[in-house]
Amino acid sequence: MPAALPRASFEPIPPDTSAAMPAARPRASFEPIPPDFDVRTFVETTDNFRYADRISYKIIANNGID
Repeated sequence: MPAALPRASFEPIPPDTSAAMPAARPRASFEPIPPDFDVRTFVETTDNFRYADRISYKIIANNGID
């Protein structure tokens, strides 16, 4: 079973009392992906994930971007 991705936690930014600025929005904290996370298994077993198709430079150069 693949390891679950860490959930983003939101912490409010303390207001800056030195300047008259609008209220600060909460921001997500950075939580790195663990080094032992199995990306292949996660993508293959999760319905809303799939690998992106790779397109080489030669194909783009020969056929254009469209």
